Amino acid sequence: MKKNIYGFAIIIIFFMGTFASLATESSYIKNSYNKPQEIYSNRKASEIELINREAEKLYAAELKPIISDLAKANLGASSLEYLFQATKVLIFYNPQIKYVEDMQKILNYLDLKKIIKKPHYVELQEAYIATRQFDKASSMVEKQKLDYLQEIPKITTEVGLLDDQPTILVPENSHLIHRAFNIPKKGPYILVISNPLCGFSARAAEYISKDKRLREVFSNYSLWLSPPSGDLQLESYQNWKKSYPKLAVGLMHNTPPWPKLDTSQTPVFYFFLDGNLYQSLIGWPRDGAHIKALNGALVDIGLLKN
Repeated sequence: MKKNIYGFAIIIIFFMGTFASLATESSYIKNSYNKPQEIYSNRKASEIELINREAEKLYAAELKPIISDLAKANLGASSLEYLFQATKVLIFYNPQIKYVEDMQKILNYLDLKKIIKKPHYVELQEAYIATRQFDKASSMVEKQKLDYLQEIPKITTEVGLLDDQPTILVPENSHLIHRAFNIPKKGPYILVISNPLCGFSARAAEYISKDKRLREVFSNYSLWLSPPSGDLQLESYQNWKKSYPKLAVGLMHNTPPWPKLDTSQTPVFYFFLDGNLYQSLIGWPRDGAHIKALNGALVDIGLLKN
């Protein structure tokens, strides 16, 4: 009887140790997963480049080594999910192919462990779209037959595009045109980081469209540009163009050649003069508090007179 009790106690201790180890592992991964979100939650628009570097450094030190050898790490389901979501956070704020490649590795491992779910495929395709890997996003529908994913529209690329120049996607009916875009080296220009589904962006566009002076300025000297995201939202762009036909709209395509702009919030107005960033204005409050600041910025770059 004593032997049985002794053996039973050993089994209990073994499982307690195993559960404690799993809990510690899960807690560590969860803590590491939360850190990128904390970094970006406390950022200022003027510090976005610095914050991206801080997040990359954290990722390389704490998460990348685990992803590089998932079989050796032998993580539980909850830890794998935290790891997967960590890559999703980083892709949202700073879309980079290296993060998507790591997300793909985690998805493959989830599939191997037979704990993969539909949302994992959805989020991977969104990551492909955010990083403009349209062939891979489309392949998930056409080759893997995941018919619940997004259909990628036809994309026509203009000739002569260079890898190191900023490019945009311009919505045209049911397809997109991929073309070059440069902020003018001479004179004033306004770049508005926006989103057709953002209520604050729509309020700003509504106010500007109804003001004769502002409408003229923005129709001639601005582009309303959506940052990379996991949804191409073609229908919403079509609706935007109907509502605000004078406000040119597009989607960022390749982000590295662009100036270091904060694309994690909308709208953000960037005012350029002779190709150089002069100042910025973040948001569009309901109370119209930014109207004076907007007019002031336009006066400063020579688009309005006092």
